[in-house]
Amino acid sequence: MSDSPASSSRSLAAHSSSDTTSTNPTSDPLTPADEAASNQRTPCEGCDRILNDFENLVSEMMDDNIWTTHQRTGTRPFVAYDSLDPKWAGGYLYRHDLESIFYGLLCLCTRYEGPGELVDVSRRPYKSWFIKDHNHERRSKGDMISDGRINPTVTAFFRSFTPWVTEIYECIHLGHWRRAGAWRFSGFDEITLGGHVTYGEVEAIMSHCEGVPLKTRN
Repeated sequence: MSDSPASSSRSLAAHSSSDTTSTNPTSDPLTPADEAASNQRTPCEGCDRILNDFENLVSEMMDDNIWTTHQRTGTRPFVAYDSLDPKWAGGYLYRHDLESIFYGLLCLCTRYEGPGELVDVSRRPYKSWFIKDHNHERRSKGDMISDGRINPTVTAFFRSFTPWVTEIYECIHLGHWRRAGAWRFSGFDEITLGGHVTYGEVEAIMSHCEGVPLKTRN
């Protein structure tokens, strides 16, 4: 990942040879115990760790009851705070993509028990982002960013990604906090929120999972 605008998000794609059924008739079949162990793996266990491109993050995380053909990248629950603010006149910046990655990752890790398996609706956080208007979402995200603390209810399957969520949040919070006081000095870098929200920062955060370096595909 380089410090330049990019059209696609980054996420962890886990590839494991044990997930592929062998076509060799002489190979030993998987036992029920093997299958159970495979199904219980967390995203960082038993796999080659690769940081890979993908473009359909939104389609994998949207609730079925509100999905339309118009909702892909840029869908409101994952839109950056500035884009929801009617006073914002700075256009679309590449750091907004990074903020969208944060919201997508946050929703994935807290609203899903695993791939394609939503948390029970009674325990599903950030539901209002999906069903209420953009003014509510703007206020909600503004409060989250300004708070300075986040304690997401990450599900067990995605627990390995908790540091990614909290550390990217810290970058966004610090950038907005610095911008709020930018009137005190000149030369504030709006493009990167004072250098806090950059592809380099996010790449560094997402370059490890559970202490294991990830392979990066450019």
